[in-house]
Amino acid sequence: MPIRTINYTNRKRILREHVSITLNERGENTTFDAILHLSGYKLPPEARVFVEAYRQTQYKRFDFGTVGLVHVPADRSLSDFGSAEGVLFRVKVVTSNDPRGMLLAEADQIRPRKSKDEDENRMPLLTVMPNANMGDEIWRLEFDEQQTRLFVNSALGDWRGIARDRVFISLVYPSVFRYVLWRILHQERHFDTDDMDDWRSRWLRFAVSLPGVNNVPAEEDEDQFDDWIENAVYAFCRRHNIRALYENYWTGGWNR
Repeated sequence: MPIRTINYTNRKRILREHVSITLNERGENTTFDAILHLSGYKLPPEARVFVEAYRQTQYKRFDFGTVGLVHVPADRSLSDFGSAEGVLFRVKVVTSNDPRGMLLAEADQIRPRKSKDEDENRMPLLTVMPNANMGDEIWRLEFDEQQTRLFVNSALGDWRGIARDRVFISLVYPSVFRYVLWRILHQERHFDTDDMDDWRSRWLRFAVSLPGVNNVPAEEDEDQFDDWIENAVYAFCRRHNIRALYENYWTGGWNR
């Protein structure tokens, strides 16, 4: 794995709306497309542009030419990662002249979109990944500094099908949502909704975007945390018709 030596002095922040990453699944190989809008940042046209795909400590860098002449590389394969689940992206613009390699602008923790939506009921901030070493567990929730990951026991077979199953969604997703919000407020003590580079802020903003959910309570209003969380979970279930998903199964609305 190459060592990255980059000077982070005075870098500009590239807004998320100026970067679009889309995954393309072709059989066992997944590639990506990237659309970058860098013209408004007043960057030197000769500055180098790189897109990096990464997951935890593993990463792969792709050379996208320069600011003045963006060149999309032919090889945009993510096969080095095995499954592309949980892969995030960052965009870096660095100097090509002395001091060489100084970071001028960056966008980080970009979640790619799928070329085809997997399920309209999926939770948009939750990365679903396989794990064959979970014993008798069906699912497990884990956190890192960049995202929330839901592992599904792939020893059962079609883990993607399990994650999209309406019974799984109806029983698991509300519990996941409740615990994520509980962790953010009670354990992480995080209340900011503006920092879109922070996974906690993105979850809180998603919660307050649901119909009928008020702003995140202030840190000193701890007695309101649990009621706010329950209201957010209620709104999530109502928006996604969680009860109907399970009721159709239980009453024989579709084959068990």
